[in-house]
Amino acid sequence: MKTDERYAGNQGDIHFLMAFSPGGILGEVVILFSQRVVLKDVTLDDWRAFSEGLVRVFRFLKTKNIDSFNLSIFSGKAEGVQSRVYARLVPRILIPPWNTSDINYFEKLHEEVICVVSPEELCGELKPFFSQSSRPSGGLVLS
Repeated sequence: MKTDERYAGNQGDIHFLMAFSPGGILGEVVILFSQRVVLKDVTLDDWRAFSEGLVRVFRFLKTKNIDSFNLSIFSGKAEGVQSRVYARLVPRILIPPWNTSDINYFEKLHEEVICVVSPEELCGELKPFFSQSSRPSGGLVLS
């Protein structure tokens, strides 16, 4: 596997990558605030970069006729924190022909998510929405 197979791009210090084990039927975008460990330390510039990156994700989702999603932001506690501030964005759809929600008995009763797109495939489609020139020198190292 190439290091950047699931790395779509960045806006400043905010990085957009695909979850290895997605939480949604159409995959999951993980958004990493690489310089922040607690939410209260997120700066106005971070929020701007986060918002600009989300606009890129939304433009991509629009090309797929997806107009619904869930988004959560997670933060640790400052003392002894082992994580960065991050967000998870999961596209939501209605499944035809019944137009029923993509959250179904597999997820609710079996705690098993069905995903129909690989993280690498999703990243390959989303990556063009992030310009290569926006990647900071040195980039983000994923292992």
